[in-house]
Amino acid sequence: DYSSVLGPYTYATSDLTVWDVTPTLTYRMDNGWRAQAQLGYGWSNTTVHAPGINSAAEAAALRGAGLTTANALNPYNPAASDPLVVFNIANFENYARSEQELRTVRVSGDGPLFDLSGGQARLAVGAQYQEQKIEALSANAPRGVEFGAARASASRGATSVFAQLIMPVIDPVDVDVSVRHDNYDDVGGTTNFKIGANWEVVDGLRIRGNYGTAFNAPSLADSTGAVDTRANIVATTPNIRVDDPAGDRNRPTIQLAGGNPDLQPQTADTWSFGIDFTPAAIEGLELSATYWSVTIEDSIGIVP
Repeated sequence: DYSSVLGPYTYATSDLTVWDVTPTLTYRMDNGWRAQAQLGYGWSNTTVHAPGINSAAEAAALRGAGLTTANALNPYNPAASDPLVVFNIANFENYARSEQELRTVRVSGDGPLFDLSGGQARLAVGAQYQEQKIEALSANAPRGVEFGAARASASRGATSVFAQLIMPVIDPVDVDVSVRHDNYDDVGGTTNFKIGANWEVVDGLRIRGNYGTAFNAPSLADSTGAVDTRANIVATTPNIRVDDPAGDRNRPTIQLAGGNPDLQPQTADTWSFGIDFTPAAIEGLELSATYWSVTIEDSIGIVP
């Protein structure tokens, strides 16, 4: 118990710094169309300091290896120990740092297509290239020491094309259809879509709904850029099946933890249905109700 020299508790710190810049150039044409070109650069840095006890220094001080009784660790009263001994034991932390970059180039255009009975149909199309990078470090060492730290770095490129069509089919009904194809250089390609509709039943009462598919590639911090990929070996098996012999608890367990370079994307089906009510007779009143559903397959998370 080091509370006599370190206090009743200690604390960990986490710091996040992030910034991005996204200049956009827009050109508007006489026919109602608009073209856009966009560049993006983002950067973030995360650092974590979690203090701990240097178990190797502690064990050496308890053994008195190379020390006299006077300057060894007194386990019954650490405050009576040599301050330098206590400092060497307490000057220890888990230090982690992650620096990430995001570069994006995007071009798009949108404008009117043709007239329908409910209004003007509009189209938006575009393409994008995105590059992600990560540099990560993790160390269990005296404060400020990075020698021997685990390090990882990774990058990924993704090319995307997308389109959206809005069609006011008849006066009270409009339909919104969009499609997007993404191709990642590490996890492959995917095409996803979304279709939605709004129906203005009467003035002030609207019914809406949509259905779509989604795709989420694993982050670099969870896959090839993970700095904490490791195998934990436990001497026993904490969980056995009901019909297994009791002796199976003595079998060792190997837990694969941290990042997984073979991680695959997660996908989802999403849909929602809702009603909006804004009665003209009561100025400022807006009532809305929505039911939504998200079903995720191959969910990325921590195995229990």
